[in-house]
Amino acid sequence: MTHPWVGADENALPRKELSPPVDVEPPLHGAGGVGCNACEHEPDQWDLYEDDLWRVRALHQDMTFPGSAMLHSKRHANGIADLTPQEAATFGVMCQRITQALLSREAGSPGYGDGRVGRVHMHFWGDGGEHFHVWFFPRPLGYLDLRGSFLVEWEELLPPASEAELLAGAADLRARLNR
Repeated sequence: MTHPWVGADENALPRKELSPPVDVEPPLHGAGGVGCNACEHEPDQWDLYEDDLWRVRALHQDMTFPGSAMLHSKRHANGIADLTPQEAATFGVMCQRITQALLSREAGSPGYGDGRVGRVHMHFWGDGGEHFHVWFFPRPLGYLDLRGSFLVEWEELLPPASEAELLAGAADLRARLNR
């Protein structure tokens, strides 16, 4: 795969102006717990782990990197500032658990490249939906173009994994999280 910007004339790239600011931002998806996909969740094959406070789900719609996952609070919370003290205290433990599970993949495990993970990228944007969630992307070992914030850009540019590959990545991460 060649870099998508190789050969691009920097002076020819189109510039985009920001839209003017709005006085009132529109509500996020699931605001107030109404129509919230995370609150109304029905268990399925993409569920990886669940306890009293947290749910981990495999990301599976047009995903490039099998094993990508999302950590959700089970209770509706409008961002990290809205977590209870118990949720806040266990948040880091859950992030560590997911990261360790992804980093422990061996060669031949389901995933991009040979399945091993060089680093785990954790992203908290908070602008899509009101229900607290954090994204986890396994950066394939050895793919240096994917280092840093470019991983999510490549995630959008590379072809998505097949459903079978994503299910295998989900099953592998589920087994590692539930040890």
